[in-house]
Amino acid sequence: MGGYRDDGYGAGSDYDDEGDGKRLADDPSAVAAADDWHRRYGREGYEGSYGQHDEPYRHYRQRQIEELDRDYADWRREREQQFHREYDSWRRQRAAGTNIDSD
Repeated sequence: MGGYRDDGYGAGSDYDDEGDGKRLADDPSAVAAADDWHRRYGREGYEGSYGQHDEPYRHYRQRQIEELDRDYADWRREREQQFHREYDSWRRQRAAGTNIDSD
């Protein structure tokens, strides 16, 4: 059986795979490797380092975001135009004395 221990916080990560319950924090080489990793990648961790090395994904993601931004801008423009048409119509009807709420 491996060294995985479930204590509700995804534990097992601080225990080795030998199943003997030794903490990796007790291993000086593991501590040095972790310190080096934190110096290199900081709080961004894996995602920060992964994003730096996967340019095709980063470009794909950026294109998707730009497409969504264009679609949203178009939608907002259409809604704004619709609002102005309906508001202008309401004002004209009101000025003419027509009650549009008489259903």
